Amino acid sequence: LPQLRTDSDTVSFKENGSLVLTCLTEGVPQPKIVWLFNKTPINPRDHEFSRVTIHEEFLESRLVIQPADEQDAGQYTCVAINSAGNKTQTINANFIAPPKILKLETSGGSPVEGKPLTITCHVSGRPKPRIKWDFNSSPVTANSKIRIDDEHGKLELLEVEQRMKGEWTCLAENLAGTARESLLLDVGFPPKIKVDLATSKVFAEFSMETLLTCPVQGHPTPTVKWYRVTPTGNLPIQYGDRHRLQADNSLLIRDVNMEDGGTFLCEAVNMYGKTSHSVVVDIGGTKAPSISFTQPKQIALSGTPEKRLVCNVLDAKPIATVIWLKDNQPIDFGESPKYTLENYDLIIRDIRPKDEGIYTCIARNVVGKAKFDIELDVQSKPTFLNVTSGRRIEVVQGDNLVLECQVEGDPRPTVEWRKDGRRILPHGPIPVADASGNFGSSNGPSSPMVVVSPDGYTLTVYSITDAVAGSFTCTAVNVHSVETKEFQVSVKTPPVISKEGPSEFELGQSDVGLLTCVVSVSQPPAKVRWLKDGQPLTPIPGRITYLDGGYTLEVRGKEETDSGSYECRAENDAGHDSRFYQVTVLVPPSVTIGEKLVRRLINPGERVELQCAMTGYPEPKLTWHWNRQPLSGKTIVKENAAANLGIHLLPKGPEQTDLVIQEMTPALQGNFCCFLLKSQLYLHRDKQRWIYGNNLRDCGS
Repeated sequence: LPQLRTDSDTVSFKENGSLVLTCLTEGVPQPKIVWLFNKTPINPRDHEFSRVTIHEEFLESRLVIQPADEQDAGQYTCVAINSAGNKTQTINANFIAPPKILKLETSGGSPVEGKPLTITCHVSGRPKPRIKWDFNSSPVTANSKIRIDDEHGKLELLEVEQRMKGEWTCLAENLAGTARESLLLDVGFPPKIKVDLATSKVFAEFSMETLLTCPVQGHPTPTVKWYRVTPTGNLPIQYGDRHRLQADNSLLIRDVNMEDGGTFLCEAVNMYGKTSHSVVVDIGGTKAPSISFTQPKQIALSGTPEKRLVCNVLDAKPIATVIWLKDNQPIDFGESPKYTLENYDLIIRDIRPKDEGIYTCIARNVVGKAKFDIELDVQSKPTFLNVTSGRRIEVVQGDNLVLECQVEGDPRPTVEWRKDGRRILPHGPIPVADASGNFGSSNGPSSPMVVVSPDGYTLTVYSITDAVAGSFTCTAVNVHSVETKEFQVSVKTPPVISKEGPSEFELGQSDVGLLTCVVSVSQPPAKVRWLKDGQPLTPIPGRITYLDGGYTLEVRGKEETDSGSYECRAENDAGHDSRFYQVTVLVPPSVTIGEKLVRRLINPGERVELQCAMTGYPEPKLTWHWNRQPLSGKTIVKENAAANLGIHLLPKGPEQTDLVIQEMTPALQGNFCCFLLKSQLYLHRDKQRWIYGNNLRDCGS
């Protein structure tokens, strides 16, 4: 019988490798070798076995499959056949694959301290790989905190710890090789703040820096925020120049003030949780304010653009706040630009007397307060209350002159009066310069008396003359200034008309009367006008004419109507004066008779009335004569006539007197003459006519 043997009854191969099976045979006659795969004859010519090659050598048959793959695994049978019989030898071909880690993952979420975590290593390979674990290159064995499931390739961390952070490696091994895959385990944990006395209470020096620490741990790195704890809630800190968040999450407070005292809260948050920590800040190094000495009484000049009242606050920690009072009332700096607070000083603008008062600077902080009073005395240079009024003054001679020099100032100004540069005494004559410019002080007419009021503000000159005219100056003086107010005084003098020379004129028809009006110098110059009988006079050519610019009036004796009272009137603003002239224009007398027949025959016992009316200027004197004897009285009885016979003279007006004989008798017959006398001119009535002559001879019997 044939004999068979193999190198091994089991052969392993890999993907894409060569699968070589060898059978050694002996026998006589030499056996023939046939190969079966899973009891199916192998014929290399078949497509199914296209990758199979059988090599026959002396006493040896070698089956080669190349490239081999997993489907080539199975039972191969080598059969040796000769005439004596056959012999069978079976070889198992095992496909082997190196380990391959398909996935290395964690379950149970992100690694969190204190929480369980499972790491699973998914592998493939033939034979099934054996799995081992390393941590940071050191083998891992199961213990109370780690459980290993070889069958399923799992490693369970029963309670994650910070020390488990690192590189975890899955090692897979089989006949075909090894494989490894690692993951970095980053263990997360909620924030933790290290709390101790040093981090819980901080003593901060006022105006210095202080650091509030917040030593926090956590993974991922927590976000840290700082809050200010207030009764109404936690207020986030606004980071800026004074509050800065440092890289280590501490809070730096610069220029510590009193507001920084109290409780601050540090809050740390990450994805796994949050925690907080309170820090109490106590402020030290404080001091109540004090105010250095300042002049308690200060003077400001009215009209000064600004005055600074200094409030020098010292040693205040924290910095003091300052308020100002005026006369115990707070000053409102927002109301107007009148007041400004600059540092601690008070700036007062546009100084006026109303700014006078007591100003109080009050400096206070949380520790205490200080105050200081400053009395501001607002003084002023002399100021005249009415600058423009009364600068040019006109007064009338004989009146009183009152000059007002009302002035304000602090200190109260003293006032001095001068006339044309010479000082005026409070009581006495006014200085008056003579023609040579020398001043006199007599109490004569040229030096009116002056009285200055006790306060010096009013000057009165009594009964002024033209000597008062000139420049009066009022000088007001105090420590701040000398101010002068000037009055230009002019004196109005009324006109005076000379009364020398005749004032009555009688003008005949050929006479000329010159009425002259001599007016003295007056201020302002007088205007001259003429009136007649109280009415404005109008010149009449040839009769009444103005000469010498109206100062002389020429009157010709031509018309009786030009007779009358002539007035020369000179007048100006100061007054007036008049001179009266009486002008009489002589008019020749004329007679108007009441009947044409002069000679009359009268019966005895008959009533006789003889009329005689005469005119002339001046008014003629009318008389009756009987037989060249003057008659007078209302009843005239001839000496040799009967006692009961009478003649009556009956006035009928200023220019007419009639003669009446109640009963005509022979004793009363004769010549009756009516006479008009003026300048020895006579008019008489004859028996038959009127006769005009210079004597009475024509009035005969």
